[in-house]
Amino acid sequence: RRGSQALVGSAAVAGCLLAGPGVAAAETGSTELLGHATGTVGKSSCAPGSYMVGAHIWVESRDYTSAVQAICRDADGDRTDADLAGSPRNGTQVDSACASGYAMGLYGRAGDVMDAIGLRCTANPVTAALAGGGGGGIVGPADCPAGTALSGLTVYYTGYYGAADLYGISGTCSALYNWSGVEAPIRPDGASVF
Repeated sequence: RRGSQALVGSAAVAGCLLAGPGVAAAETGSTELLGHATGTVGKSSCAPGSYMVGAHIWVESRDYTSAVQAICRDADGDRTDADLAGSPRNGTQVDSACASGYAMGLYGRAGDVMDAIGLRCTANPVTAALAGGGGGGIVGPADCPAGTALSGLTVYYTGYYGAADLYGISGTCSALYNWSGVEAPIRPDGASVF
C-alpha cells in the first residue's frame, strides 16, 4: 500500500509470510493435532482472506464435544459462520471467542474423546473460554506459527458409546497479511540506493 513502505520493509525483514500482489493470504500449514485422528474427517474453513475470531462448539449431554463451527471475520470486519464439522445431535452450543484480535491456536481437555475445546488469541486475554466437560487431561496449546492465524478447523469424529463425539481437532493456519508488492522508492530488483 502507498505510504506504508517502511512497514512493508520491516515486515519483510522480520520474516513475515506475505501473499502475492493483491492476493488473499494462503494456507501455510496447521497446528498439531489435539486428541486422536480417529473416525470421519470434517472441516470448518473460513473464506479466503478471513480468519477465525471464535468457534461455536457443541457439547452433548455427557459433556463431550460433538461438533465445531468456525466464526470468521474478514478485513472489512464482517463476521460469518463457516460450515459445521462434526455431529451436533442434541448438543448445546457454547462459544469460545476472542475478545479482540484473531484466534491463533487451540487448547483443551482430552481422554478417549475431546472433553473440551478452547481458542488461544492474538490479543489479551490470550485464552478464550473453554467449552465442554472437565474430564480428560489438559492438551495443548497447539498454536500457529508467528505471523499466522487460524483460518479453519479439522476434526475427527465417530461414535462413542451411542453418540458421535470429537476424537481430535487441529487448526489450519494462514498468513495474517496481504501484500500489494514493493512500491517506490524501493525497487523490486534490489537496485534502490538510500
